[in-house]
Amino acid sequence: MKLPGEEEPDTTPVTPTPTDPVTPEDPNCPSYKRDSTTDPKRQQDCSPAIATRCYDNSAGLYRNSRCPAGSACGQWTQTIGGSAYYINGCILNQYCDTNGDYNTDLNVEFKCPDPNPRIDAPTTTPTTDPTTPTTTPAGP
Repeated sequence: MKLPGEEEPDTTPVTPTPTDPVTPEDPNCPSYKRDSTTDPKRQQDCSPAIATRCYDNSAGLYRNSRCPAGSACGQWTQTIGGSAYYINGCILNQYCDTNGDYNTDLNVEFKCPDPNPRIDAPTTTPTTDPTTPTTTPAGP
């Protein structure tokens, strides 16, 4: 029950951007690490879907569409037993065309070969009249 002079609480939903860390902050990826340009493990530790394979074997293409919002289909190499293998997975957009470490390999180049930006489904946002929604595209 609201007392006289008391304000209603703000119940406006907050939509996080794709680069916002999940609350509470991931101990493996604090914001200073996620936003670093020099931490060599940032790509591996801060890309939550790095284990999601995004290479389309049937088409022979890397597909950003197989990655969650805020991520792109990344490709890099990993050395196993003296041989280099291509690895793919979803990395945060900001890590495309950067270098870092992956497992025991040092100075690995993380490439994003799919030239097509990820297209997210449209989202509905309320206007000043909450009964009339408008459709706007989701972020890149």
